[in-house]
Amino acid sequence: MNLELDESQQILVQTFSDLLTRECPTSHVRECEATGHSPKLWARYVELGASAMGLPESAGGLGLGLLDLGLVATCSGRALAPVPFEDVAAAARILTAVAPGDPIVEGVASGERSISLVPLRPTAIAGTRGGAAGQHLIPSGAVVDSVLALEGDSIVLYESDPGDRPRHVREVGSGAHALWSLGPNATGSRREVARGSAARAAYQVGVAEWKLLIAFRLLGLARSALGLGSSYAKERIQFGVPIGSFQAIAHPLADCATRVDGAELLCWEAAWARDARPDRFEALASMAFVWAGQTAQRTAGVSLHTHGGYGFSLEYDIQLHYRRAFAWPLIAGGTREERSRVAELSTQPSANPPVHAECSTSLDFRLGEKAERVREEIRDFLRREFTAEDAERERREGGGHDWRLYRKLAAEGWVSAGWPREMGGGGRDPFEILALYWELSKAGFPWFGLMNNGFIGHSLMALGTEEQKRVLVPRIASGEVLVALGYSEPGAGSDVAAARTQARRDGEGWLIEGEKMWTTTAHEAQYVFTLTRTSQQDRPHRGLTMFLVPTDAPGVEIRPVHTLGGERTNSFSLRGVRVPDSARVGEVDQGWAVVRFALGLEQAMGYADLQERLLEEATVWARTPGADGARPFDDLRVMEQLGQSAIHAEVARLLRYRSTWLAAEGKPLGAKGAMTKSFSAATYLDDAQVWSELAGPFALLAHDEALRVAGGLFEEILRQTPVNTIYGGTVEILRSLVAENELGLPKSR
Repeated sequence: MNLELDESQQILVQTFSDLLTRECPTSHVRECEATGHSPKLWARYVELGASAMGLPESAGGLGLGLLDLGLVATCSGRALAPVPFEDVAAAARILTAVAPGDPIVEGVASGERSISLVPLRPTAIAGTRGGAAGQHLIPSGAVVDSVLALEGDSIVLYESDPGDRPRHVREVGSGAHALWSLGPNATGSRREVARGSAARAAYQVGVAEWKLLIAFRLLGLARSALGLGSSYAKERIQFGVPIGSFQAIAHPLADCATRVDGAELLCWEAAWARDARPDRFEALASMAFVWAGQTAQRTAGVSLHTHGGYGFSLEYDIQLHYRRAFAWPLIAGGTREERSRVAELSTQPSANPPVHAECSTSLDFRLGEKAERVREEIRDFLRREFTAEDAERERREGGGHDWRLYRKLAAEGWVSAGWPREMGGGGRDPFEILALYWELSKAGFPWFGLMNNGFIGHSLMALGTEEQKRVLVPRIASGEVLVALGYSEPGAGSDVAAARTQARRDGEGWLIEGEKMWTTTAHEAQYVFTLTRTSQQDRPHRGLTMFLVPTDAPGVEIRPVHTLGGERTNSFSLRGVRVPDSARVGEVDQGWAVVRFALGLEQAMGYADLQERLLEEATVWARTPGADGARPFDDLRVMEQLGQSAIHAEVARLLRYRSTWLAAEGKPLGAKGAMTKSFSAATYLDDAQVWSELAGPFALLAHDEALRVAGGLFEEILRQTPVNTIYGGTVEILRSLVAENELGLPKSR
């Protein structure tokens, strides 16, 4: 896996960023509002080879890949550059694919000709299109001299009369669009350039490339809009403080930052798939188009709102972004209709086997062969060992741990799989561990104990005493010992640093008094990883110390707490509990470093695996005919939600992969882990509630009811998903981390 641009791509980005900084300030964008086009700027693009960039060298091009085009499109979007780059690049690639010797190809490569295309789908509901029959609103149609269209199985090229160029139309995004009369009423020349099923397929792929380039452009717009909103939030003083210190301002901006990062990963993945996974390319391109469009609209809207009344003023630049955020996707057909196409493309088995071809980019979105082998090994383990009775018991009891299954995992080396070999572990890389956890979670395996022990084991190896490393870590690895997490307290919630459980010196040891909540698996564990307060200092994060408290120590009481989601967690009381100093983990009063280490591992995970399971089960339900022969899939609302859930699952997966990749590369995680969990938790909750509404009253039935929907999964996740936005730090806490660390906003309140 590699999620970093190579040197040549970084140079390409820098080149166009520098050009646009010099020659396309927003004052120039405003100068071009009437026409939507800057001939001077387009000439500079041509000089840099932009018109020839995506064409093969045999056609006079530079032979660069789709990602390179996307990076230029992102730069263009950030600057709101009034040039037809995406339209010309995509249309020229179609023409080159079906008619490489056509003279227009050479003209485009040299910058002497320009070309656009007609989207495959209508861009408005019947009866609202307006205009005469055969009229099409062509992207950049006011500045190009030729247009490609798919008519049946024929690709047709239209060329305008030099003295009768189609009329530019005024629209909300101030683009260079125009109405062209095509078909029987065409003005100018018309000729067929290709025919047949191969031509139709080439056009469809070409339109997918075009929509992906529009997605890249929207990504750039969203980043620019986010920058405007964040900067204003830091500068604008209200009630004596910057408005960015208010959660009502900071949190929506933080959500936008996460969405923008997700859009970038999705655009990059789609471009990578053009060569490496052609079987998934069109689905990913549609996902990227929808998500980048939704993200640009959300981000521009949030940033405009952050500006208050000034955002509505034409003298502020954010309104330029807001208008284009809605116009750019709509000219390509709009995001809502494209969600149905996502459902069509992404929720049915591919007719083509996965292909991993040589790619024109250094990016790689695969976990690697070792991780794929782990995936198969764990699936085999689950088939052998995890019975229907085991699944039913976990569903009924919700304890999150099964000693028989846990010890079988330990015997095969999975408990310590990610630990260094010198510490008795398996030396598995982070991608292999990701595959392990992913498959267990999707299967409904009781793996909370395994996950917690993984966090604790890593923490002890990094911060524990030599005795803990020598004695306790091997016992965890062998399946003898389970450790539960004891962070939260009644009245403290996600404010972990507000811990009031007291630990005070008692001779050579410590005396602990207090109460912990949400200590899942504590009733099965030998120890609880307990955060205590050992001194009162000027900041709550100081004066904390971590201990491994034995659950059988005198003064310990564990009481069950049953939850809405069917999980059994616990309260953990400590009344005069004595522990030796050897139970301490880390330095005295330095327990926050231990907590942050373990929490960082947890927050980087999210729920993408469960979102993937939801998508799979919802797809089976939607595509299965009912008693009347009708399929839910044939309902437009269901199709659109399938598309939206597929996008949410894909973005959540990419964010989690990124967190894993950063860990594997030894790069700082920053707030990327917080992004992973907050996005996944929020979108999983949203999807769970929407699916229940779509499925109707039978979605309320549990898994053991005969008329249940999707095997009872909709009912199950309706109960389970709310807590995902709370455990491991509420999404509000995570959003504050993103706002402060990713956007540089003041500490929120």
